[in-house]
Amino acid sequence: MIRVLLIQPRDHIFNRGRGRFETTGMYPALTLPLLAALVPEDLPIDVQILDEGVDASAIDFTVDLIGLTTYTATAKRAYTIAQEAKAHGVYVAIGGYHASQNPDEALAYADTVFIGQAECTWPGFLRDFLQHSPRRIYREAGDLDLSNLPPLRRDLLQQRLYFRGVALQASRGCPNACEFCAISHHYGHRLLQRPVSQVIDEINGCSPRTLVFLDPNFHADPEYARELMSAMIPLKKRWVCPTTLSVADDTTTMRLMRESGCFGVLIGLESVCPTSLQRANKAFNHVTRYYELLQRFHDNGIAVLGCFVFGFDDDTPAIFSDTLDFIDQANMDLARYAVLTPFPGTPLFSRLAKEGRITDRNWDHYNCVNAVFQPRQMSSRALEEGFLWAWQKTYSWKRMAKRVITAHEHRIFTLAANLGFFGLGKRLRHVLHQ
Repeated sequence: MIRVLLIQPRDHIFNRGRGRFETTGMYPALTLPLLAALVPEDLPIDVQILDEGVDASAIDFTVDLIGLTTYTATAKRAYTIAQEAKAHGVYVAIGGYHASQNPDEALAYADTVFIGQAECTWPGFLRDFLQHSPRRIYREAGDLDLSNLPPLRRDLLQQRLYFRGVALQASRGCPNACEFCAISHHYGHRLLQRPVSQVIDEINGCSPRTLVFLDPNFHADPEYARELMSAMIPLKKRWVCPTTLSVADDTTTMRLMRESGCFGVLIGLESVCPTSLQRANKAFNHVTRYYELLQRFHDNGIAVLGCFVFGFDDDTPAIFSDTLDFIDQANMDLARYAVLTPFPGTPLFSRLAKEGRITDRNWDHYNCVNAVFQPRQMSSRALEEGFLWAWQKTYSWKRMAKRVITAHEHRIFTLAANLGFFGLGKRLRHVLHQ
């Protein structure tokens, strides 16, 4: 029997919570339970999962194979694990976004590197491994079909370490081409979808009532989304998802969201500066309509988590107070901030590298908190401090109390989420000042 350990490495920010509330507010990434499910049944393989984001257990280096999935902020941790594993004689395979964009770098630490999505290549690699003939690189090829995916191995997850809901995914990819977005460029601007019937079957197989869709853009294909939401209505679930502001213009979609149980959305508003949006290829966000469209979500009983990015070339130091004023006036339920980060493989990384403006290539700092480049209108330090100032002001006790009091629905959710973000803000300050 071959023993395989799949690991999600921790990073310096989104790692183990210090208390029960923080830990159970996290949801599992789906990569590892999917890879575990893709292990061919005819192979003598025992697979286990370790998510370092929530689990402090020591790594078992007595296994035969360790598989690691990486994004940029976890790359150095993944390489550290790989080095220790190889010192114990364990074979190491690495995949994920960062390894896909930096295969030569990853090969310096791993025996095998996966480029792109691994649904088709992972089973073949395991067969090669058992035949003692694994290749150094496995590259995604051909059209990926999500209709044949097996059920996730949720039984391998320590569910008590996560929130009491179900994380799932109906589609992958996004047709948009935002300059800074690593997800859309990783998937090649494709939109991949699972059959609606299979998504419904997965939902029916899970007992919790609350669902979190991890699709990059749930409504990227409006027709598909409407079909899925219509099928969800009889299930009486409550759910949240990432989407775009433009869906508020579609009255049918908004009605189906309400009727199928949607109570919250994450929307990448990104900026209150129109020229920043234009330069980032996100001009489909119209700042002049922000208030109107956000109100439509509220009118349908849907809370909004607005995500904002600081550090665009047109951002002056006034961007922090301007954004805070907007959040106050729009009665935003939640706000989340990020420092603009040029992830390898994105057009933003290529442009800033060409301009000589990338000042830090320590992958630990590619966490949307540290400024790893030179902004045009302020210093890197001023960008970080403004980011922290906005977070602190947004989650002051006074503003949190106002959001909870004015929430027409889901007040308990609003309170819990605001307290969670308050705690995250304290952790972010520690990260930048350590």
